[in-house]
Amino acid sequence: MPQHHKPLSVLQSEVLKWINDGCPGGVFEGYSHRIAARALADDRYITITGKGPTWTAKITQLGVELLKGIDDSDSNNHTRFKDSPLRLNKGLGQLEVWTVSEIQERAARLAEDALKI
Repeated sequence: MPQHHKPLSVLQSEVLKWINDGCPGGVFEGYSHRIAARALADDRYITITGKGPTWTAKITQLGVELLKGIDDSDSNNHTRFKDSPLRLNKGLGQLEVWTVSEIQERAARLAEDALKI
C-alpha cells in the first residue's frame, strides 16, 4: 500500500471515476485508459482482471477513499484540457509500430497545431 498519495494525472482521475461508474462503454478511445488504469492498479486504487475483450477493472476501498478526497474544484480545473484543440493521442491506436520517424512526425504535427492556437 502506498505510504502517501501521489497526485493523479487528469487521465488517471477520469479513469478512476469511470471505473467507479462501472466502466461504461464509449467513454475512451484506444488503450490509453488501460495504461492509466495499470498505474492506478499499481497503487492499489483499482484491481484489473482479464486481457483484451475480457479486461475489467474494479475500484478498491482505497480508490473509493481517494475519490472522496478529490476536490470538485480541482476536477473543474482539469476540464479545460478536455476542450483543448490539441489531440495528443490522435492516431496512436492505428499505429502498428512506434518508430523514431513516427514520433518525429507526431511532434512536428503537434508543434504546427500548437502554433495555430
